[in-house]
Amino acid sequence: MQAGLSVDRDISYLVFLVQSAVSPDEVSKRVTTFVDSIGKRIEDTPQETFDGLKSTSHATLLEPAKKLSDVADDAWFEILDETNNFERSGKVAKELEKLEMKDVLSLWQEKSKMTNGGGRLLIQVYGAKHQMKTTPSEMSLASASPSSGLPKGYEKIDSMDTFRKDSSFW
Repeated sequence: MQAGLSVDRDISYLVFLVQSAVSPDEVSKRVTTFVDSIGKRIEDTPQETFDGLKSTSHATLLEPAKKLSDVADDAWFEILDETNNFERSGKVAKELEKLEMKDVLSLWQEKSKMTNGGGRLLIQVYGAKHQMKTTPSEMSLASASPSSGLPKGYEKIDSMDTFRKDSSFW
């Protein structure tokens, strides 16, 4: 499994890449359960752990680049995003000094509400051993839509070009 936070075109998102022998719908349930538990996990984080993570992050942000390619990579993302904020790491490190646990929890609670057009996008790729379910009785996710063979609220994407064209956030 790989997990990370990314920002692209002013859209922040969490990404989970999972390869598993279990079915994609089971993996989806597990990822959803994890994401739904993040608020509680933040609340239960001991202050010492938070302080350690904060200290390590601060040091990492201020660590000088060891290779010229690292400098070029950082600069390239600023140029690509047209932000040209080449001092971002230093500014983030300075703000990090003021960060408190309640700030992290508040940010998560606000952003996880998925308001103002926010939401979850779930992409499932089915391998040869796990073909996509075609009838509601075959699906383990609740509230299936009989007409599409997909769980309620899900939509099958057959063309990425069409998806990009029709999506207001892309």
